[in-house]
Amino acid sequence: MQLPQTGVLHSTQCRPACACCAGNLLFEKLSAHTRMAVFNSMMPLEVLSGTTIIKQGDPDATKFYILESGYCGVSVKKPGDAEAKAVHQYKSGRCE
Repeated sequence: MQLPQTGVLHSTQCRPACACCAGNLLFEKLSAHTRMAVFNSMMPLEVLSGTTIIKQGDPDATKFYILESGYCGVSVKKPGDAEAKAVHQYKSGRCE
């Protein structure tokens, strides 16, 4: 994923994270206590435009990101393709 504009991926304040993730499959079965523990363990990460956050095939891609402001694009490179193709764009305030 690349962020085409500067944005903050998460705030240590739970309210934006809780609102964003309400009803998300990854969080819906967790107890309120467990969800709070997850949200409270998150750290803010500010990135500049064009920064690669997760690279396709990266074995160290183990983090979950909440886009608090801005937007990011997702590109996928299939075998045989010369370049990656844009497949999706995420906007802040949604947890898809």
